[in-house]
Amino acid sequence: MSHPAIQQAIQGCGRLAEAAADIGAPDPVDAIRQIDYEPEAITAYVGQIDKAVQRIDKAIEEHTAAQSQHAESSSGDSSDAAQQRADNELAELQAEKQRLLILSDKVRGISEYMDKLAYESGGRILEIAQSSDPAVSVVLDSGFWSDVTGESAAAEETVHRAVSAIIAICKAFQTQVEAMRNDLNATMAAAEGASGVGSAGSTGSGGVGGRPGG
Repeated sequence: MSHPAIQQAIQGCGRLAEAAADIGAPDPVDAIRQIDYEPEAITAYVGQIDKAVQRIDKAIEEHTAAQSQHAESSSGDSSDAAQQRADNELAELQAEKQRLLILSDKVRGISEYMDKLAYESGGRILEIAQSSDPAVSVVLDSGFWSDVTGESAAAEETVHRAVSAIIAICKAFQTQVEAMRNDLNATMAAAEGASGVGSAGSTGSGGVGGRPGG
């Protein structure tokens, strides 16, 4: 929940949260805090993948150089068998690199989408909080309870609707997180299991809410 747009949304809902508490409505800030997205975790995980790709590139380079030296200095059936083994090992390294590149592309794509979604969701939450602020002022006014049929009743209803709308945005955000997590899990498991990159710890795929999402 460290994305700046989400933090701004929390800050912008302070007064709305106070008014919600006064009328017994859910706390919109608590709802926003349920958003499970850590952009730093995604960045860290991509960094792990990039380092693994660099290690494989170095291994491929060294393997190719060794093959060239062996080809120049050897001949015969035993040399052919050794060359075949070396070719197989090189193919495995190249396949491992390809798996990691696919994973990297997927994680980067999720990062871009989640960043866009966070800004959109945070912006919508702020708009709701700002548009409901006149009603919030009425609710927070000390004379609120003296009028339950006119302006005060309308203000209370506005606050309820604003909180409900924010909760809906947060739930929609988490639904997107779950969808991306399910899509990413299989790719991560395949790449990590084959390459030994290792998961990004408890954050996993990324701050997309746990291991993947974390």
